[in-house]
Amino acid sequence: MPQTLNWPDMSGPERKPKPMIWKATHQPRLKTTRRRTWLLMAAVLAPFTVTGTVTPGQVQGAGCVYPASIPTVAGQLSAAGKTWKGYMEDMQTPCQHPEPGAKDDHQGARAGDQYATRHNPFVYFEEITSSRDCRHNVLDFSSLAGDLRSVSSTPNPAYITSNLCNDGHDSPCVDGRPGGTDGGRVGALVLSPLTAGGTTSEKLYNHYSLLATIEDSFSLPRLGYAGAAGLDSFGPDVFNGTP
Repeated sequence: MPQTLNWPDMSGPERKPKPMIWKATHQPRLKTTRRRTWLLMAAVLAPFTVTGTVTPGQVQGAGCVYPASIPTVAGQLSAAGKTWKGYMEDMQTPCQHPEPGAKDDHQGARAGDQYATRHNPFVYFEEITSSRDCRHNVLDFSSLAGDLRSVSSTPNPAYITSNLCNDGHDSPCVDGRPGGTDGGRVGALVLSPLTAGGTTSEKLYNHYSLLATIEDSFSLPRLGYAGAAGLDSFGPDVFNGTP
């Protein structure tokens, strides 16, 4: 039985965490006006201009694509000698993304191509896209099955993102399937030998809790708000079993 995390509905900067296995689920659907505004902002991948930092070292500024000077958990893993990969459903080529400042033509689904750049977090960091790691590690979802055939090719952490139909975003889907439904709370599952079957938790966690948990698991420094005072990584309410 998987671990299930439940939390009250939230809005603002502290939003709901994604699952521990890095399976990205869909977000509540935005009202039409807000969604159109968001899509217009995301249609061009503007370089991020850093204007400053706030405690505990979180950069502030405007734009989408962070400069290579901004560290990432992917970079931390590589530096520590760990492996990582991202698997994006319907991504046509490895590390597929528009150049900073260029128009993003993967905002909406097309028949046979329902990949969305905005659901691929790796391509928003030049530390990753400027490295050969991007073409080797940010792959189409079809590569996952082959990588899982052996321990040596299975990455330490793997991030998986569905296409715009299978993530519940579009309804109906461009291929005729019914797709998702209106928003709601996003579920999170922790599948681990360290979690007792049937466990549930009502403790509040957010995205930074997940980042902190990943970094703690690999003995990495916490980045940005993951290192904020008082922020909890997943605790004994989640990891309450024995391997």
